[in-house]
Amino acid sequence: MNLKVVGISINLKQKVGWWLNMNRERMMSDLSTWWQMSEDSIRSIMDKVSFHETAGTRDPKQLQGNDITKPGKGLYQFETGVDGGGATAGNRLVEYIKFIDGDNAEIPVWLAKHIDKDAGRILDLDATILNREQQDMLFLADKRMRKGPKLGSLKTNEDIATYWADHHWAGVDHDGDGMISDTERQDPLYIQKKDTFLGDMNVYTERRPDAVSGDIIDSLIELDEVDIMSEAINRSQ
Repeated sequence: MNLKVVGISINLKQKVGWWLNMNRERMMSDLSTWWQMSEDSIRSIMDKVSFHETAGTRDPKQLQGNDITKPGKGLYQFETGVDGGGATAGNRLVEYIKFIDGDNAEIPVWLAKHIDKDAGRILDLDATILNREQQDMLFLADKRMRKGPKLGSLKTNEDIATYWADHHWAGVDHDGDGMISDTERQDPLYIQKKDTFLGDMNVYTERRPDAVSGDIIDSLIELDEVDIMSEAINRSQ
């Protein structure tokens, strides 16, 4: 569709394509309404989870224990392996895009190329090959399309720690139903993992006392610019 204004031809799709195609900004806008919370508050939760998962580095290339043979990968340590956390988050992002834009929605190339043609879904996904925005999209879709409370209900670090232990780490979900029972929350490993998360939040608050303020946006934008510059350099080599 072309739009002519005072003799100037403008390709409308090119001008608004960033909004027509699924990206983190669209997701944040939609999920802010769905979860009934500000975009800053969503970013704050994402930042806290990635801070914990990467031991404070917030490195999109982070390896679990700095060991490439371990399954945890990236900002949110989504696990590799067939039907691992990375694949699950990727399939949930595909599901989310179709839910928002329809079954014939255009799936971003970076995501679509991981869909196995025979299986019709993503079987394995290593988050470290994705940039920061793409990993954020995996996290957002994973939380939007799974069972559990809305992120807008998380008001304190205690709330976030419980949500993380229940719906991100989920290491004691023995029956695989996506929900953690009160009995499972008494598991010593669950208690240890949640306490570790809360300990990291004390460090997080010390390093970033304005942790719920808009400076998170600025820091993430700066990190995105580093990612973009790195990709441009890699392409030029």
